[in-house]
Amino acid sequence: GNVLTVYADAPASYDAWNIDATALDSRTDIADTATVESFAVTENGAVRAGIRVIRTFRASTVTQNLFLYAHSPRLEVQTVVDWHEKQTLLCVHFPVAVHANFATYEIAHGVIERPTHTNTPLEQAAFEVPHHRFMDISEGDYGVSLLNDCKYGGCVRENDLRLTLIKSGIYPDAGADQGAHTFTYALLPHTGDYRAETVDEAHAINYPLLSAFVKKSDKRELPALPPDYALASVNDQGIIIDAVKKAEDGNGYVVRLYETFNTRGTATLSLGFDVTAAFVCNVLEENAEPVVVTGGGDIAFDYRPFEVKSFRVVPASQK
Repeated sequence: GNVLTVYADAPASYDAWNIDATALDSRTDIADTATVESFAVTENGAVRAGIRVIRTFRASTVTQNLFLYAHSPRLEVQTVVDWHEKQTLLCVHFPVAVHANFATYEIAHGVIERPTHTNTPLEQAAFEVPHHRFMDISEGDYGVSLLNDCKYGGCVRENDLRLTLIKSGIYPDAGADQGAHTFTYALLPHTGDYRAETVDEAHAINYPLLSAFVKKSDKRELPALPPDYALASVNDQGIIIDAVKKAEDGNGYVVRLYETFNTRGTATLSLGFDVTAAFVCNVLEENAEPVVVTGGGDIAFDYRPFEVKSFRVVPASQK
């Protein structure tokens, strides 16, 4: 896995946008011609272990930090590329021992399945497809996801997951994509299919938990913190809290959620503060109907497959 490859990428038109199918016939694996400048163990602690590999390829340099975590099965690849190639497509491949006729790709507020084979002209044309934070291939009880934090094109063909990293066209900008690129992708083996833990892990590399030292003041004690706290949480793994924002009119906050497992049911949104009023609202933040709040900040609601749902909540502290 983690096979970095380049392809000659000179489409017949719209160089900055198009990728011709014939480009994928010109594959060159970087490992075949690159020079390994350095290889070192960078971390070996209780939380994670890591190595750093620096390779030069043609006029470019690829630096990769690979991490394994104690709390997660994902292999994370933090990458910095100093890129000086033109009309050259940089991709990464992960061939895996998984058999499936369809792969799952994240899209806005949900997922879509696409075939892994090329039996029809339509399937053959889909050699590069859009997706968001993950693509996944799973068989009966096992699968593998390829996560990313900013690269939204690729494809799963048979059992090979390919993620496109850099395009470097020359028109309309002759210097497009030249210079430094920083991105992260990760391979995640899991039981079951993408519903096991892929969505949570994809969020983890896109929105990592940040820590900070807080200096204690000599004049006051720091407030006591509970063992765990969440501004907002849901008791259903398939419901994702996508945003918490201040309402545009200043009256409370808007919490937006979506369902990502293609299921229906009932869930509870729990807020980390007391609420005096709550409403279902639309994307314009227009209140549709009031909802019942129990226990100071719990809202029970029904949901449908891939539904996007928004609530306006008014905290008790708001005057």
